[in-house]
This record gives sequence, C-alpha cells and structure tokens, in this order.
Amino acid sequence: MTKTGIVGRLIAVSAVGGMIAAAMALPVVATTGVVLRDQANKAAAPTSATFGTLPQRSEILDNSGHLLAYVYSVNGGKTASASGIDRQPVTFDQIAPVMRKAVVAIEDNRYWSEGALDPKGTLRALVNDLQGKSVQGGSSITQQYVKNMLILTAANPQQAEQAYEDTLSRKLHELRLAIGVAHQQSKQSILSGYLNDAYFGNQAYGIDVAAQTYFDTSPGKLTLPQAAMLAGMVENPTRYDPYLHPATATERRNTVLARMVQTGVLTSTQATTAEKAPLGVTHAAPENGCTQDVAGDAAFFCNYVEQVFLQDTTVAKTAQDRAKLLATGGLKIYTTLDPKDQNAAAQAVNYTLPYQSDTYNAYHEADTESMVQPGTGKIEAMAENRPYGPDGTTINYAVDTNYGGGQGIQTGSSSKLFTLVTALEQNIPFGYTATVPDNTTVQGFTNCAGEPLPNGFPVQNDENSTNGSETYSLYTATALSINVFYGELEQKVGLCNVVKTAANLGITWANGASLLTPEPYGRGSSSADNITSFTLGSVVTSPLEMAGAYATMAARGKYCKPIAIGKIVSLTGASLPVPSAGCRQAISPQIADAVNYILQGVLNFPGATGAGLGLDVPAAGKTGTANNSYYAAFGGYTPDLAAYVSVYHPNPPESMVGSGACWHTSGQGQQCDSEMFGADAPGHTWQLSFEHANLGSGPGFVGVPSDSPFNSQGDGQSVKQAGGGKGKGKGKGKGGNGNGGGNGGTTACFFNFCTGGGNNGGPANATKTALITPSTGTAVSPLVLFAREE
Repeated sequence: MTKTGIVGRLIAVSAVGGMIAAAMALPVVATTGVVLRDQANKAAAPTSATFGTLPQRSEILDNSGHLLAYVYSVNGGKTASASGIDRQPVTFDQIAPVMRKAVVAIEDNRYWSEGALDPKGTLRALVNDLQGKSVQGGSSITQQYVKNMLILTAANPQQAEQAYEDTLSRKLHELRLAIGVAHQQSKQSILSGYLNDAYFGNQAYGIDVAAQTYFDTSPGKLTLPQAAMLAGMVENPTRYDPYLHPATATERRNTVLARMVQTGVLTSTQATTAEKAPLGVTHAAPENGCTQDVAGDAAFFCNYVEQVFLQDTTVAKTAQDRAKLLATGGLKIYTTLDPKDQNAAAQAVNYTLPYQSDTYNAYHEADTESMVQPGTGKIEAMAENRPYGPDGTTINYAVDTNYGGGQGIQTGSSSKLFTLVTALEQNIPFGYTATVPDNTTVQGFTNCAGEPLPNGFPVQNDENSTNGSETYSLYTATALSINVFYGELEQKVGLCNVVKTAANLGITWANGASLLTPEPYGRGSSSADNITSFTLGSVVTSPLEMAGAYATMAARGKYCKPIAIGKIVSLTGASLPVPSAGCRQAISPQIADAVNYILQGVLNFPGATGAGLGLDVPAAGKTGTANNSYYAAFGGYTPDLAAYVSVYHPNPPESMVGSGACWHTSGQGQQCDSEMFGADAPGHTWQLSFEHANLGSGPGFVGVPSDSPFNSQGDGQSVKQAGGGKGKGKGKGKGGNGNGGGNGGTTACFFNFCTGGGNNGGPANATKTALITPSTGTAVSPLVLFAREE
C-alpha cells in the first residue's frame, strides 16, 4: 500500500473514530473492545438514521377477509409493471421462541447483552482496512438488520449494490445507522425486524414466508429442527438450500443446534433428538397473483380487481406508480366478492357447460355469469367455466376489453329491457296492443342527430306462424319476446331514446366507449343510435354491464355502477380511495316496478320464453338470443340479487346448433335443442346459481297500484285476436299441432291456447286468470308449459 493510501485510510478511520469518540468521550485508538462497546451504546441516536418504506406483498381478500391472492409482482405491460418481494412481517410474539433463540445463538449470541455493534468485529474490520485486506465481519444482528433495510429500501439497483460493498465507508455508515436504530427501537423490535427482513432463499423474504415456503406453517408453529434449519440458512441461503443441498442443509442445521447447546438455550438431549429428525421440507411457496391454485374459481374476479386498481387514477398518478404500490405497498384490498354467491355461480357455470365435456359442451362454449347486489353495485360473484391460466384462458369474458375482457358479447332480446323502459317512461300501458306480422321491415327511424335512417329494420319473429299476423300487448310481447312487436315499438318510442336509456343504465361498447361513438374493433363505423336492430341486442357490450342494468330494476330504478373493491388499507392503516359506484336514481321507482311486473311474466306466464326457470322466491328476467344463436343470454334477478349469464363460443363466435346446443340440466342429464337459446344453458345456469346463492329474506317486488296509468288498458295478460288464433305448439312454434284454423268465434289467445275455434282452441269466450297480480307483484297459480326462447 502506498504512503498516500495509508494516510488516507488513517484519516478516514480517524474521522469516523472521532465521530464515535465524540459520542463516547474516548480517544480514537481504544485498547479494549468492551470500552468501545459500552461507550457506543451511550451515543445519541443520529437524526439521519432513517430508511425508506420496506417492500411488502399486498393481499386481495373477499368480503369476509379470506385471502384470494398475494401480489408482489405486477405485469401490466411496459407502463404498468413492477417487481417486489414475497415478504409479510409478523410481530415478535408471532415468532416461535425457539426460532428467536436459534437465530441469536448462531448469528449474535451476545445480542441481548450488547448494543448496536460487535466491538471485536468492528475493530477487526478497521484493522483489515488499514492493512488493505477485505473488510468483513463486524456484523451484529442490529447491523445486519440495518444492512437488510438499506438493501430492501434501495431506490434503484445501484443503491442496493452499495449496501453490499466491501468497503470501510459502507461499514461505518451502517454502524452509524445501527447506533440510531438501537436507541430508537427495543431489542424485541429489532430482532423481529431482522427476522422479517432476512433472506431465506427461494424468493422467501422474512420468517413468515420462509416458514410457509419450506414447512407450510406459520412462524409461531415452527418446531426446533425447523427453526434451526431456517436460522442456519441466513448466512448463505444458496449454500444451505435444503432443496438443492439437503446434506449440507442438515449439517448446518445441526451446527445451529450445537451452538444453542453451547449458549445454554438448549440441552444436549433436546439437540440430539432434533438432529435425528429429517429436514421435512415442503414446496409451499406462496404464488404471486391471481393464479388458479390460490384464487381458485375466483381467479377471474381477482384479476379484474387488479385491473381496476391499475386503472384507478385516484390511487396514484401514473399506472407505473400504481403497479409499484400494488407490488410493494403491503396493501390489504378488501373486495366485494361474496364467497357463497361466488361458489354458487362457479358451480353453475361448470355444471351446466363443463369446459372439456364432449357430452354436455361439445363446442367448448364459454359460460360466464356476473352477480351484482342491487342498490350498491357490489359485484358478489364473477364466474367462468374455464380454468384461469394456461390450461384455460386469462381472458375474462364477463368484463370490458380494457379490464382484461374479450371483444364483448351480443345480448339478443335481453336488450329489449331498454326499449321496455323507454316505452313505460312514455306512459305506454301494459295493455297497449299492436297487431304485427311474422316478418316485416320497420321504417321511419332517425338517429340522435335527427337524421333519417333510410334502410329500415328487417325483422322477423321466430314463431313462423302461418296466420300472417297476431295481436300482442306490451306484457305478452315481452313475455313471449316478439321481435316484430319490439322493432315497431323501438320505432314508436324513438331509437335515440332507447339508446340513451341503455346508456343511462350503464351500457357502453365493450371497450368502455359511449354508445354514441362509433362501434369499436373495426366492425363498423356507426354509433348505436344508427343501428336499428339495437332493441335485439346487436351491439357488443359486457355481461357485467348488463348485470348492472338488470340490478337497477331490482333496486327500483337506482343505478349503481358495478364495483369490485370495498376498501383498501395501507401499511400505516390509512384508507386509500376506491372507485365509487356513483349510485343515482336512473329511472323512477314506478317505472322500475312496472318493468318488474312485466319481467316476472317472462318466468311465470304460460309458454313464456323463460317459463320453468322461476324460483321459490319472487324473480324476474329476460332471455336473449342473437341471430343464428351465436350468442345466448339470460338476465335475471330477485329484489336482493341480479345476474347476467352469457353463453357463446369465443374463438371465434360460432353458431351454437346441433351438438353445440346441448347442456347439462340439474337432475335431467343432457338436454339439447335445435339451437342454443337464452332459456337453455344461460337460463339454467342462472336458475341453478340462484338456487344456491344468498337471496336474502327481504320483501318481494313492489306491486303496481291498480289505479296506475299502466293499468289503464288492463293488466296486459289477456289479448283479443282479430280472427282465428294460431296454436304455436311446443318447440318455439316450429312444430305444434295447429294454427288456429279459425272456425269463427275465436275471441282471445293466450300464447299456445286460443279461445274459440282452431286446433289448439278452447271453448269460445273462455277467460283467463292473471298469473301476476300487478297490484301485489306476486304470482297466482302459474301454469308452466315449457321454456322456449324467441
């Protein structure tokens, strides 16, 4: 070493020694380590002994506080990715005493009697530096604790590297901070902090994760052999890795046990017994993120929660900041997920259309259901009949594209809800009637700019009757899902008004854009108010948004945007902002009550499209099927829970016909139809899930008063026909045993049965009892014929 180098080191040592000596009132060259130790303990805590926030994994929990996932790494693309560490601190009392004794025995047996530094080791480091040798040793548990904190709180890799540097300056900086820590924290706090920050290999930071990783247990339940093995790993986690080097790990464990005997915290007999025990390690490392193994059937919902957090600008300014906060901020994210409802939805979608079943799901169609609590917007369940991950998919078919969803779904006649609401808002009563043909082109549409739409709306009913035309009321046309009636009704109330009703109830394009902007994905340039088939669900949206719209009816017109997060608690216990449901009265309670009356008929009116799908509690709903059965859907609800089910083949959409129109029905095995309709797999998924969901015990729907203007033309359940009625027969009117050939005298038709002549006719002038009483909203002796979709 040159003279200059030696002088420089002496000056450095003298300066640092002067700092310590000033606090200790001792000369720089102390001759005994004991004096150095005792005087250092008296040094005042440096005011600069501060650290950044230690990284800690976040947790995503259901509404009962049960774990859905740990998150310590986020991969949201170039602008929203962050890596953290798998670390979860515990308190001193949560660490088994044998673990505390083992690590003190092997790492710093003078810990309980000395201060912040190891005097002998520190002096050795100073001498080595003077001699140009490697600076090593001199690390008490307190100093190691400080070093670990410097590494874990480093703002960048360069800072972390500095905490490892084999230099005297690093050692003295570490010492200075250790003195401060020793005066600011108790011995118990420092020891637990040290164990919470130590690295145990295999991505396990801290004793909690280490205990779980290697022994699938908690730190408070560690046994003596387990504690000794973990304590021995701290010195060199790679060398003593029990997976890769079990013999070396065993030898090191036994060294720890021997050291515990030497320090008087363990008897020879106890050590001998522990040495005979096998390592007994497991592979139980906590997984990162919403994996199938951890989150189970809630994995799609869990991922949706991550997406919502990463896009919430109220949490942090940039997506990168939000990703870092999620990966390292130790957040507790309490979601709205209800375990009972989630289990009900997951069981229903996987039972009705099992993903890999060639019998019940030959086309491997997707079956997804979202449940929303009316009046709050809380998402209670989100299920998909696929595993989350490489064995299935990571695409969440229930949500918008920008939240990890696909390219949306068509909704079929379940979108007639918006036309129905618009009609009722324009005071069209239940008994309003119109005689419509089997097919026609409806003309006279204008968009929201007042521009005429010249092409009209070609539409046909699915019944294919030979009578040519039939009269329906607002009630029966909804229950039977008559397309031509609703095409003409859409024109009557105004296409623009219908689209605005949908938007008011939270419906957007599947990418989250307003319906009044052009259609996404390059499938067209028209906004929804230029699409005359809007009432038949030809636009693409998400099942979750449809569930929110149906929940509005159950909540008597109160719309709440579906939300997934209830609260977020930070490391300090503070509450972070969460997305609001923004609840508002979207439509009047009276309008919603009228909708609920009519949509109960979908489940209870004889021969209605959803007949046979009712529950033991008051319920309402609407079926939906897109052209050629590319999509089939069902939106249903009770006063306390709403859900929307969508069934389709996503890659790419295919017509669900033949063997693609089969599903699994509870108690009946395989059921098949000519093509997949909303009352088939979707309706049965909804019914099965609601039979096991939490439906509450509140009152039923609020009835429509008998003197309401909506009853000005009757309850809508009885409709007089102008001539011979048609008997549509079973099978959606595609078969049946007659068309009401009309021997004269036919006075009224009730779906499949007409009073008076005709092959399905009954006695002339027959009457019919209302199945749903408008004033009470309750069913009266419903006659269920069969469930078919439009």
